[in-house]
Amino acid sequence: MNGDNGVQLYSAHARELKFTQQHKIRKFIEQDCVQYVPVSEGGGYWIVHHIPGYNSTDYEVRQNRQFEFECNCQGWVTKHRMYQREPNGNNNPSCSHVGAVFEWLKRHNIERKRETVMIKLTEFCTGARA
Repeated sequence: MNGDNGVQLYSAHARELKFTQQHKIRKFIEQDCVQYVPVSEGGGYWIVHHIPGYNSTDYEVRQNRQFEFECNCQGWVTKHRMYQREPNGNNNPSCSHVGAVFEWLKRHNIERKRETVMIKLTEFCTGARA
C-alpha cells in the first residue's frame, strides 16, 4: 500500500518503521480485531483480523504445549526460523498479532476480575452470601 496508512509504514529513506509495533497493537485493539474461537466451536485459538485500510489478511495465533504463542504470519515464521538456528540469540519470535492477543487477554482478564469484585462487593454490602 502506498502512502501513510496511520498503522505502520516502512520509510526506505529513513530505513525504519514510521510507527512502532505497540502503535499497531493498539490499532488492533481499538478496532476490535482480536477474536477468540472457543474450543467448543472447534477452536481454542485467536483470529487477529486485518485492520481495515491497512491490509486484507487475517492471522491465527495459537498457544503451543509450552504455553508459548505462535502466529502464522510471515514475520513470526521468519523470526521463529532465526530463533531455531540460534536459540540463545535475541531473536525470540514475536509479532504484532501475538502482542494484540496478549493485550486482549490482559484487558479481558482485568474486566472479568472487575466484575467478580463488584459481585462480591455487592453481596457484602447487601449482606447476601453466595
